[in-house]
Amino acid sequence: MHCTVRVAGAKAIARHLMTNIYARASLSTIRLTHSPSRAVSMLNFTHALTRAVPHSFANDALRLDWSKNIVYERAVKQWRKYTEILTKCGLEVVTIPADERYPDCVFIEDSALVIGQRACLTRPGHPNRRGEVQAVKDELKRLKIETVELDDPSALLDGGDIIFTGQEILVGDSTRTNEEGAMSLQRAFPEFPVTRIPIKGCLHLKSVASLGNEGVIIVGGSQAGSAVLQNLKQRAQGQYKFVQLDDDCAANVLFVNGNAIIKSQKEIGPSNFRKLTEALTVPCLEVEFDEFYKADGCLSCCSVLLQTPGK
Repeated sequence: MHCTVRVAGAKAIARHLMTNIYARASLSTIRLTHSPSRAVSMLNFTHALTRAVPHSFANDALRLDWSKNIVYERAVKQWRKYTEILTKCGLEVVTIPADERYPDCVFIEDSALVIGQRACLTRPGHPNRRGEVQAVKDELKRLKIETVELDDPSALLDGGDIIFTGQEILVGDSTRTNEEGAMSLQRAFPEFPVTRIPIKGCLHLKSVASLGNEGVIIVGGSQAGSAVLQNLKQRAQGQYKFVQLDDDCAANVLFVNGNAIIKSQKEIGPSNFRKLTEALTVPCLEVEFDEFYKADGCLSCCSVLLQTPGK
């Protein structure tokens, strides 16, 4: 007696089995090997998706410290300089209009992670920010980027908690990102291991750590940064050089097409600036960003880097 299984049914069964496997396994045990050349190619980008600064950003953007006033005009000036530098790095900058309903929408990184031509849309941990994702989804589709959504309704995930190194996906366990979010991300990108990094005392993983250039992770010098550094050394699966700076404000670097965008020496101080420029083996491009730092924003927060099909 022969049994015939429909292809669609077989695919559904396979997906179900894979989901159960990932749900039961520790994410740190999912190990996949990628060649150095592939890691480099995955970190080359054609476009930067950005979002304009809403007027509501100055007064209503979420922040841990409300004691410092944000100067809107200066924030816009810094954002424009930031986009100019992205263009100098060989990127076509695509800007989504600001939405005054969402004061934090300029921090577009929190809405999606793009690897290759696939984007995983997030579910931001703060409920006030979840409406930001739809406009990002629409623009990614226009750019012909495949979009997938988190498959667990309890999943929470902020893009600021994600560092894609080309070797693996590091995900911070924060107040904005939970285990279910990390597991959903693993199922969205099964070809890369997802490694969870506990964090405490800061908003996001990228508040204290970032990819400076290929194989180099920059970490801040606070107690929270030092704890993240130890967790990275213990848990990260890739091969990395770790560089610890004096201050967290200097630790967020945006690695773009063989360039490192860093905060200005005036903002981060001569010691951090020297350590950064000596540690990084790529050209460093400075930009002032202190207005966004008042709202816990980092350089990486204001863009989603991607490769469009056929590029």
